[in-house]
Amino acid sequence: MENEAEVLKDLSTPEDDVLFVHISNFKSILDEAGYLDASDSLILLKKRIKEVTEKASKACDFYNKLHKRATIHRLAQIEPFKEAVLILNHLLTVYENEQDRKAKIEQERLEAIAKKQAEEEALAEAAALEAEGRPDEAEAVIEKPQPVFVAPALAPLKVKGLAKTTIWRYEITNRSKINDTFMIPNEKAIAAAVRSLKENAVLAVGAGIRVWPETSRRGTGK
Repeated sequence: MENEAEVLKDLSTPEDDVLFVHISNFKSILDEAGYLDASDSLILLKKRIKEVTEKASKACDFYNKLHKRATIHRLAQIEPFKEAVLILNHLLTVYENEQDRKAKIEQERLEAIAKKQAEEEALAEAAALEAEGRPDEAEAVIEKPQPVFVAPALAPLKVKGLAKTTIWRYEITNRSKINDTFMIPNEKAIAAAVRSLKENAVLAVGAGIRVWPETSRRGTGK
């Protein structure tokens, strides 16, 4: 395999700078000589694009092969860890759910005790008011809602270095019921229709596209 310096050399040459300066002098084409000159420059540009593309492709191949080997090694190395993470996450979630269930039961038990205590205190206060000959006040105490405030029975465990996050996921069950905003146009199919039907592609694809021609020139190899 070629080294990095070998695959990257000659991507830019002094001749390129000369060509770009020459092209920058074109302001308009006034005669046949100018047309031929511009055509020759275009041929040179196409040639250099091909040369640079081929050279750059070698560089891409060099780094792609290196990236592929590193990726294979990375995946093989971390796969056991990822499986272990899934197992531990599941076990932690099962434990947390069970603790939440127990906490809810305990919370309901404590709230019931507090509510009963508040009701008994209200009855005792009302009885005292009745004994003092204040029945209206006694009735108001009985009818007054008794707010109950109970601190959480069990505080959730917190582990330094871990933060629990919730990720919402989805699956598509019926594409026909998805709103248009979330539908991605099939651009490959649209491009094929435009190549085939040209300006009439709008009739097939719909009024949501604009179609126009662009003319370019390519080298013929001469």
